[in-house]
Amino acid sequence: MDRHLNIRLVENIFRLFLVLWILFIPLKTVFYQIAWVGLIVTFFAYCFMQKECAKEFVAICKHFKDVCILFGLIIVSMVVASLLNPAHQEVHWQWLFFYIFQYFFIFFILLFMYRRRVYSTRFLITTIFIVLGIYAMDGIWQLSFSEDLLRHKIGSLERGLTGPTHNRNVYGMLMAITAYISFALAIMCYRFLRKKELLFLGVLFIVALIDLLLSYSRASWLFFFTASAIFIGLAVKKGLFNKKILFFVLSMAFGIAVLLYLSDLHLQHRFMQLLHGHSSYRLQMWPLTIEQIKKHWLFGHGLVDGNFFLYKVVSHYRYIHNSFLEVLFTVGLMGFVFYTLLLIVILREILRLGNPLYLGLFFGFLVLFQFDHSMIKGSIQLSILTVFAFFVFKERLKKVVL
Repeated sequence: MDRHLNIRLVENIFRLFLVLWILFIPLKTVFYQIAWVGLIVTFFAYCFMQKECAKEFVAICKHFKDVCILFGLIIVSMVVASLLNPAHQEVHWQWLFFYIFQYFFIFFILLFMYRRRVYSTRFLITTIFIVLGIYAMDGIWQLSFSEDLLRHKIGSLERGLTGPTHNRNVYGMLMAITAYISFALAIMCYRFLRKKELLFLGVLFIVALIDLLLSYSRASWLFFFTASAIFIGLAVKKGLFNKKILFFVLSMAFGIAVLLYLSDLHLQHRFMQLLHGHSSYRLQMWPLTIEQIKKHWLFGHGLVDGNFFLYKVVSHYRYIHNSFLEVLFTVGLMGFVFYTLLLIVILREILRLGNPLYLGLFFGFLVLFQFDHSMIKGSIQLSILTVFAFFVFKERLKKVVL
């Protein structure tokens, strides 16, 4: 009896750390570190109490051998790049540790504990939407009072909304994801959702759309547009929703965008910059990055040198702001091939599922990462992609046989 109580206690603690992990992903705080370490510790505690956990975990990994092999090859490319770059070796190994445990291992822990029914899809989705709702409303608070409620970050119509995150581009990405999935789920599932759930998704979509536009994050705008366009195109083809509802939602979104555009000079300025192709130094960075790639085109420069190289170009930039170039710069052509193959595996899985929401997210992220954020050093972005990968691959668990 005591054993079963202990197992239930560990399961509850795991769910608590899962909630904290989701809550603190967008924030660079110690609580995020505590949460992902807590997930790993409680996973091991759970396995210690249960029989055949190791056997089951190995069976899951074998069923995901394509993911494991490609991720292993990416790690190998990072190791090679690090060994060939003698400067700052300790930082290289630190980032390798994070890649293995903070993303890859967490991904399999999420799959394993889900298969063990420690938590459900409904629990995870509810947690995600509550967290996204909190962040979305925090942006409105910041708009009203010039600082956010959670961390007292300064934001305004002049600077752009940041919410509690460290800059407007991260907040813009977060709100683009929020606006897109609330829109897509409401459209896809309107027949099955209760009125309260539809109302929540509708309000969340409107609030997130306002936050997204007023974050002035142009790459996030492109994410939302790309993801929504692909989703609508595929959903129309499959006949997944009522066209009158779609027309109403699109008209409302367009009306909100036009109203904000006409009333905000700063939004007009950022939109015109997007239309005119203003690159914010990217067009200066990318040719120089390509020249640096040519010097170590096969194995790359390692996990750190990109930062120091960029400081020489633009003092306040830490990332190349193009993930293809960043991967080539960091791990060379060898690592780029493995990254590309992993993307192909994910895309094939999405196409097999035939889920238009996932397909929109995939190409939305693909566009976003060509202009902003980092697939190498971006802990926020990589954690979000870990959650996305879980949703894409969780259906494979049905085929796992012990």
